[in-house]
Amino acid sequence: RKDSELELITGDSLGRLLHWDVDVRDPVLSVQDPARSVIRCCEMSSSGRFLAFCGDDHTVKVLDIRSNQVLAVGQCHSTSVKVVAWTPDEKQIVSGGDDSCLAVWNFFLGGDGDH
Repeated sequence: RKDSELELITGDSLGRLLHWDVDVRDPVLSVQDPARSVIRCCEMSSSGRFLAFCGDDHTVKVLDIRSNQVLAVGQCHSTSVKVVAWTPDEKQIVSGGDDSCLAVWNFFLGGDGDH
């Protein structure tokens, strides 16, 4: 949002990413993941432009915060994915799942020049 206030994004059991403003009781924005499965973890990139999230559909997804569109979907885990983390340069995402595997994902937007 443009007001630059403190905000938080959470995932829920209905597959929604909920955007919260500290001054408002209810979510100010809800983005529905098309898979509609439980979202276990989400993490903002260091620039604040992208959100990586994961959950019970065994995938890692990247959301463009500006457009609220899923830009990338990665599938490697055989069970629920519980954690995602960005590298500081936003070029990779690390995920971990109930399958005891860690995956390292390269993140690149063709033609963007930034990644």
